[in-house]
Amino acid sequence: MSPLLVKARAGSAIVEVTPESAGWTHVGFAAHRLAAGEQLTLETGSRELCLVVLTGTVTVQAGGQTWEAIGNRQSVFEDVSPYAVYVPLETTVGITAVSAAEVALCSAPATTHRPARLIDPQSMTRSVRGKGANTRYVCDILPQTAEADGLLVVEVVTPSGHSSSYPPHKHDSDNIPLESSLEETYYHRLN
Repeated sequence: MSPLLVKARAGSAIVEVTPESAGWTHVGFAAHRLAAGEQLTLETGSRELCLVVLTGTVTVQAGGQTWEAIGNRQSVFEDVSPYAVYVPLETTVGITAVSAAEVALCSAPATTHRPARLIDPQSMTRSVRGKGANTRYVCDILPQTAEADGLLVVEVVTPSGHSSSYPPHKHDSDNIPLESSLEETYYHRLN
């Protein structure tokens, strides 16, 4: 079994978790820092991708489309939903930082060819889950109802001193409704 904790690094690649490095089959996650003008290009191959603009502003090119200067936050702790882009399998993705920026790259295997699409912050559902010391604020970036083969992407803001995953649970076996087999990554930022 691979280590369950991967710490952030200095430099452009903040963190990277691949199915191979985690000993999994499906999900992958990476986060990158980009200086203004810096570019990142990648191929999705047999995976679909949800690119989330964590901070700053970027231009994204994918699937013959270009989304200019997307991103509206200077901090992930701002009370604003992020911009995101869904990118299908077998697609080249170009990301150019308009300002200093951080992007998250969430991926999973895919077999369905879909068009690349912008996921606008206004289309995202925001909700409150839990109560008391278990209250947390959830933004559904790519919910399970969205067109995607295997990705579900959410952003959660958990107030200081609160629990973000209650009740304690696991996803090791497929035993619905008690437990579902699921691979998850959590990228934590502390304020």
